[in-house]
Amino acid sequence: MPPARRAEELVTRGITALKQWSERHAAADRVTLRVSEVRAVLETLEVARQEVVALNGPPTRDHIPAALRRQVERLAGYRCEGCATDLSAEDADRHIDHIIPVARFGVTRLDNLQLLCGPCNLRKGAAV
Repeated sequence: MPPARRAEELVTRGITALKQWSERHAAADRVTLRVSEVRAVLETLEVARQEVVALNGPPTRDHIPAALRRQVERLAGYRCEGCATDLSAEDADRHIDHIIPVARFGVTRLDNLQLLCGPCNLRKGAAV
């Protein structure tokens, strides 16, 4: 099987497993997770991620357009979403941060961006 097809199949299997699990537990207020189920899905997705990186190289960082940056700032009320520091001053140390990092295949879209001050962004690093 070609590597690209195998990676796609692994991701599809992981997504299918997550959907089946969520459908089984959709009505429950509380759910007990089986560690073995979670590990199996995570391992499948990690193998797929490694194969995608092997095929395409590591993910690349997209330029965040100025209009999108301004939209993120407005939605955050010009406050750091980590510590609520006021970032409205023109010379404030503003960072537009990927919630799911690019290194973990996060995308540059409004729903994956947040406004952080420099210290909060540096503290977060590539964590989710």
